[in-house]
Amino acid sequence: LAEMLEAMGEKVVVNDLARCDMAEAVEDAFRYSKLVLATTTYNGDVFPCMQTFIHALCERNYQKRSVGLIENGTWAPQATRIMSGMLEKCKNLTFAQNDVKILSALNEASTAQLKALSAELCGVCEEEQPQEETTTENTTAEVTAVNKQMQFKEAVRIRADRSADSERLTNAYEKELVMVIENYSDGWSKVEYNGVTGYCKTEYLEDAQ
Repeated sequence: LAEMLEAMGEKVVVNDLARCDMAEAVEDAFRYSKLVLATTTYNGDVFPCMQTFIHALCERNYQKRSVGLIENGTWAPQATRIMSGMLEKCKNLTFAQNDVKILSALNEASTAQLKALSAELCGVCEEEQPQEETTTENTTAEVTAVNKQMQFKEAVRIRADRSADSERLTNAYEKELVMVIENYSDGWSKVEYNGVTGYCKTEYLEDAQ
């Protein structure tokens, strides 16, 4: 699926939940407008790592995204039904009409389903672009003191400096509170979050509700 989407010009990030940093995976889910969940049916449920991931999304008010589902199983897979049920509490999710069912291995039918899903994902929410960090040369910028408690619009990385290439200090998540110390004219803000002082893009901040 990733190869199909990339061939259509989509930027794709793949996370293996059994091996990756779960916080990074959750952050990526909030960073992009489309999400595809793929898992096996496991003891009448979904794989434990997928359970943890979906619970993390729900706890953080995941919403207003397009979601595709892929299930795998030797016999009568149920993962699609279970995952969609777990996500019911999330608001304004658009589920792809083309689900993918793989019975142990890809065959002609499931490959066709993947192609249909990739085409649908490229056709929905085309006006929405991934919220990506852009690299900014760390030059002298005008500074405005803020010293105000705000909140994050979405998941974001807190950086050591005013550059998307600088060290990632920690992850922050949608609606979490943060103390904004200063705003810079180059689009970055200096913040203090959970005892960590660093920088994030100003566009990811909003007034606390």
